[in-house]
This record gives sequence, C-alpha cells and structure tokens, in this order.
Amino acid sequence: MYSISGKPIIYRSRCIQLLARESYRNITIVEGPVGYGKTTLMAIWAKRLADEKKVVWLTLNEKDNNMNPFLEKLIEALPFPQENLRHQWLNELKQIEPSEDRLSFSLLDQIVQTLNVQGEIHLFFDQYEHIYEKDVHLLFEHLITYSGTNIHYYFASSAKLPFQNKKIQSDSLTITSDHLKYDLHEIKEYIALKIGCHLHDAELQKLYMLTEGWPLAVSHYVFLLDKSRAQPHDEYSAMDALRHGLHDLFLNQIFLKQSPALQQFMLNTSIPDFFDTQFSYVLSKDSQNNSYIEHLIQQNLFLMQEDSRNYRYHPLFAHFLQQRLKQFDREQFLNMHKQCSAWFHEHGFLIEAMQHALMIPDYELASTLFLKDIVHTFSHPNSKLLLSLEQFPRTEINRRPSIAMLYAWLLTVNQRLTAAETVLDQLEAHRSEENLVFEPTGEDLRGYIAAIKSRIYFQRRDTETGMAYMKEGKSRLNGQGYLFSYVNTFDKLESSLLKGSIGHWGAIDQAIYRCKVAEPLWKGVNKGYGLIQTLLGECYYERRVFDKAEKHLSAGRRIGFDLMETGLILPSTLTLVQLKWTNGEKRIAQILIEETRNLLTDEKSRFTWSIMDACQARIHMKTQQFQHVKNWMNLQSNQIDDMLDFRYFYEYLTLLRAYLYLRQFDQGIYYGERLLHYSLSLNLYYYIAEIHFLLSILYENQRQPSKADHHVREALEIGRQEGYFQLFLEEWEIAKSILVRNVKFLKPIKTTLHPEASEYYQQLLTCGSEHDYTHNKMLYAKSKLTPTEYKVFQFLIEGKSNAIIAAELSITIETAKTHCKNIYRKLHLKSRKEVFKLFND
Repeated sequence: MYSISGKPIIYRSRCIQLLARESYRNITIVEGPVGYGKTTLMAIWAKRLADEKKVVWLTLNEKDNNMNPFLEKLIEALPFPQENLRHQWLNELKQIEPSEDRLSFSLLDQIVQTLNVQGEIHLFFDQYEHIYEKDVHLLFEHLITYSGTNIHYYFASSAKLPFQNKKIQSDSLTITSDHLKYDLHEIKEYIALKIGCHLHDAELQKLYMLTEGWPLAVSHYVFLLDKSRAQPHDEYSAMDALRHGLHDLFLNQIFLKQSPALQQFMLNTSIPDFFDTQFSYVLSKDSQNNSYIEHLIQQNLFLMQEDSRNYRYHPLFAHFLQQRLKQFDREQFLNMHKQCSAWFHEHGFLIEAMQHALMIPDYELASTLFLKDIVHTFSHPNSKLLLSLEQFPRTEINRRPSIAMLYAWLLTVNQRLTAAETVLDQLEAHRSEENLVFEPTGEDLRGYIAAIKSRIYFQRRDTETGMAYMKEGKSRLNGQGYLFSYVNTFDKLESSLLKGSIGHWGAIDQAIYRCKVAEPLWKGVNKGYGLIQTLLGECYYERRVFDKAEKHLSAGRRIGFDLMETGLILPSTLTLVQLKWTNGEKRIAQILIEETRNLLTDEKSRFTWSIMDACQARIHMKTQQFQHVKNWMNLQSNQIDDMLDFRYFYEYLTLLRAYLYLRQFDQGIYYGERLLHYSLSLNLYYYIAEIHFLLSILYENQRQPSKADHHVREALEIGRQEGYFQLFLEEWEIAKSILVRNVKFLKPIKTTLHPEASEYYQQLLTCGSEHDYTHNKMLYAKSKLTPTEYKVFQFLIEGKSNAIIAAELSITIETAKTHCKNIYRKLHLKSRKEVFKLFND
C-alpha cells in the first residue's frame, strides 16, 4: 500500500470531511491536473481506513494496459480468505490467451463473487490516467458493476475517467481541483509551517490569484522563499520567479505531449482572459476547435470551464503559453492581441478591448476605448480600471489630459493621494492653456481637477483647503458635473458610507458640508441623490440628531430599493436598525432586518446575506441570546485568519463584539490588535477609534487597566476631533465605568490644550445619562415630566381616555388634553397610540 512519510503539512480537512460524509458511496473519483495532491489525499484516507478495514492500494502504469498482466497484478493484491484460491486463479490466468476476453471476464466474475461475501473492502487505484486501453476500462466497469455494497472503489487520475456506465456516473463521488486547491487560510498556514514566513495580506491575495490555490505552485513559491537556499527570493521577486519556475513542467508534461495543431490552438487562445467556442474559432481558424476544447477539459490540462459557455486557462499556464508565443512568433503574438481587441470592442467589452490594445501597444486606440462610454467604463471595479491605466507609460498619460485626470481620480479613490497629486502636478505642468476639455463630455477639465484636489485635502483632514477646491470645482462645472452625476465610485458592498471612502473614513463635518453643497445641485432622484441622503443620515445618527437621521436614512433606503442598489440599501438599513434599537423600537428594528432579507431574495452576493446575519447577531448580543451568537460565530470559523478587506469591517467588528460578549477576551484581544494594525495602515479613522474602544473594554475585563486606559483615550481623542458620540454609546452598558473614569481624567488635561474638549466630554457624559434613562424608559419619562404630567402619562400607558383621566385627577378635560400635548412634546411622540405602543413593548 502507498504510504505518506510523516504528517502532511496541510491535512486537507475539507476533503477528508467530504470523504467521511460520503463514505457510504461505492465509487470515489479524485481528479484534477498534475500537482493538486490527489495521491496524497487518497493516501491519507487509505491510512485512516486501514486501522479497521481491509485496504488495497495499486499504483497503475502504462504496462497495466495489457489485460492479463494487469489481472495477475490485481489477483496478487486482493485479499482472499483462502490462499489456494489465489494460486488457482493465477494458474488459470496463465492458460488464457490475451485474445480470450470471455474467459478473462469469467475469471473476473469468480473473483467478484468471492469478494462479495467478505467484509468491507476498500480498493484504491492511483494514477488511472495511464490506462488508455478500452478493454481495461471495460474490465473496471465490469468489476464495479457486479461488486456488492461491501466493496468501495477509489480512483485518482489527472484525466477524467472514461467510464460510460450510467450507474457508475450517478452513484460516484467526484472530488475535483475545486475541492483540492488550497484556500487563503491553508496557503497562509502552509507557508507559516514550512518556512515560518508570514505574508502581508496584499501579497497573500496576489499569490492566491496567481496560483488559484494550486498546491504545487504554492509549494514552489515556498521553495523560492526558503532562506536555506543559496539565493533565496524575497516575497516580491518570488512572485515573478514563480511565473517562470514551472516552465519545464508545463513544457514537458503538457505542451509537448500534444499535437502541433492543438499546440497552436492553445497558444492562440491563451491571449484573451476568457473565450467561448465561437471566439476560439475566430482566434484559431481551425474547425476542430470544439474537439480541442473537449480534449483539454477531458484531460484536465489546465483549461477551466467558467460556466456553460466560457473557458479560460489557469493564470500560470496562460502566462507560459503567452510567453512561448511571444518568444517564438512575435508577429502572431501581436496579431492575436489585435484580433482580441477588435472582437471585444465589437461585443461591447471596452475595457478588455483597451487592455489588448495596450499590449500591441496602441495607446491612441486604448485611450479612445477607455473614454468612448465613460458610464459603462466606470461600471467596472475601480481596481480593474486603475490596473489598466497603470499600463500607460507616464509620457503617454501626460499627453492625454482626460486620461490623466481619470487616473488621478482612481488613485485618490484608492487612497494613493501622493501619487494622485503627482499626476495632477505633471498634467498642469505640461498644459499651459487655460481651457482644458474633458473629452467625453466637453466640460472644463480643471473643474474635475479641482474636485479631485478637494477630495485629497478632505482626506488629509485639511477641511478649509478642501472646501476652497470644492467651490472652484462647483463653479467651473456649473454644479456637480456630468461625471460625478452619473458615475459613482462607491462600492456596492460597503456597509457604511460615512465610515468608507465616500465619507472619508468618518469625517462627519466634511461629509455634512459636501452633502449640503451637493444636494440642491442634484438633478433627479437617482443613485447619487440616494448616496447624499444615506450619508447625511449616517452623519446625523452619529451626532444623535435622530429625527433628521431617520428622515435621510429612510429616503436613501427607499431610493436604494427603487434601484435595487445594495450600496444604498445596506448602509441605510444597518443604521436604521441601530437607530430604532437605540430609540427602544426593538420590534421595528427586527422587522427591518426581516423585511430587507425578503426584499433581497434574488441578491446573489454572499456579502449581502452575511452582513444581514451579522446585523442579527448584534441584536442577539444585546438581548443576550448567546447560543444564537455562538451559532453565528461557528460560521465565521476561518475569518480570524482570512485576509482582511475593509469592505467587510461590519462583519469583522461584529465578530470582535462577539468575543467580548461571550467573554472570550484573549481571542478578542488577538483579533482586535490585528484589526487595529490593518486599520492604521490604511488610515481608516472611524474604525481605528471603534477598535481602540472595543479593545479598551476587552483589556479592562482582562484586568489590564493601563492598556484599557491607553486604548480608550486614543478612541476618545479621535472621537473629540471628529465629533463621534453614538460610537461610545453603542456599548454604553458595558463600557460606562471605563469611559467615565477616563473622561474625568482627560477633562482637566484637554481643557488647557483644546478649549472645545471640555464641552465635548461633558456632552458625551450627558448623552450617556440620557442613554441610561432611555434604557429604563419609565425612569427617562419621569425625569422629563412634571409630577402631574407623569400621573397623566401612567394613565395613557393604561389606555385611559381623556375623560377618565380628568375624572381620576379631578381636572377638566381641556387640562387633561394640555397635559397630553406636553407629554408628547417632551417625549418626542405624536399620539397616545405611540405612548401605549412604546411603553407597553
């Protein structure tokens, strides 16, 4: 039997769990390209079974295509209760001529009948791709068909198995490269265990995109990093070296084994990122293109089927093919890019067409394609557009003002502020004329340059300069401008506009100012107007101006659902849920969550559903339904080690709160410090304050008051600068003592440095007191009402009419009505119905 030496670096627990769950099946097939760990997985499973079951392992080779020698090999390996049977059958086999198939199958039936009456048997056949003879395939099909349920078959093969028997196809479990590939967590674990290296999140993501979890490629990357080598690479150069390091494998084990016609087909179709059968014919001009695709898929030769129509090569194999074509036939290489650019342009894929034009290179064509339909262009992810523009040489960027401006805009969106400034400075240095025109719309380009500069200064917290540039942009563009009116660069997956790039990571004053300037200029109720309403709603909620917050959030949410725009629906809904909960309207908060789920039933994004689950988990924490919180946490099992992405911060911070509420303080501190490091690296101001705040509570519970005080003071300083209030009140019940202690300490210190600090800290404590009253609604009402009003209020709670109240208190009905009006005003309610509903909840 095949054995593995030592314990595998990565145990492949996902695949082992799948094998265990599907262990009742009689046929298991493990298939995938070379280097995906098929043999290793089978060996792990065989070793696990061998403790209690009968296990047989056969590694196949080309000699096994000869029927009789293969049967001899099989008989010698199989377990039989009587050893004389083995000798009898081996002797019979020697009497059979290779052409006597009938006699071979007769002997096979005897073997199967003997195995069927034994106990459970597991037969493993490795490297089945070496079998090409039809007779041997039929032998295996016959063997499987007439075996009892006690016999389990396992096949590992780099090619798809050719069995035609429908029962075999329907009853089998197939484990493919999608199961075998490493996920981000496993890659990170493998590198750490193998060489003790910890990649930065960005490099880990690049490695995953390049290798797509191919274990052999990940292993080679680790080899390149290994410090014990004579000339080890760093993590940056290793990525480039990896692209070339697998050249011999691709060349000798795959490419050269194919026919010349198939080789040319692979070279030509490697140029585009994806292709269908029609496009492959355009590129290859070969009528056999469909059979080539079928062969590549059948043999698992690194051609991936994306969906029912489109195909693409594995990124590393595509790179190998492209480099080979470029090296041996450069003219054909350039011709393929021209054909791809023309085809993508014709079919409306302008960015893809532009990328191929850049490879020729034809910068004029690439620029034209980028600017041809600017709204369509900016429907693509910002990262993809930025990557495309970065392929222009700087001299070509400077020659094209519209391209330069858009490049600077995308750099700013991605927080590369210094780089954006450099692009704008070079643009202005190369252009002395006053009238620069934005080509797609004919508008004043300097208006857009001013708008970008305003964003740069806003993000640097220089509000005064940012406002000055914003006014200039408004003046030159006669308002917002076409581009900002119809193109939005906010992420559809953001859980918060205020805390994300649109709100400059929590700059409330700037956000309110920009929205108030933009709101009257906006034409029509569209995505941009919804963005303004939602952002204003979040700002007012953080400042505890709840009536305005609810008005704007409701408007933004309504527009979001009209347009089915999750980038508006999610932030407006999440903040409305918090607002309703804060106001004591808990049932309405729950209804909002359920309503949003129902209305987004067709939403395909994993993010949309997971973020609503996280919102529900926060409610469960508040209501101390900790089993529900634990269930939610179990679904986030790998999240603590996953690569971080600021779009998912709502979930990250929900998980951090779960550690806090479940009193798993050590795990929470570890996770919180990791989140803090990531937030600091990107200057995510609001999240920095929030994580500092939550870490202070965690350290306080771990009886580390000095660390707790450090983190809460860092949070309070950011809160003072930005005017955050609701942030500190979300967890007021469990953070009250540490906040009060540190505010009392900070007030005399900060007053000497910042005159407004004392007012902020006093207002924060006042908000905390109001929160205490709101948490106990009756106590809150009693504090706001006169003694007589409070008596009237109690009768309203009981549902009594004005006449009964007047009779009970010996006052006139008019006086009772006056008291009711005062109660509604002081408690911010509209009617006796609201009093009854809210205080009987």
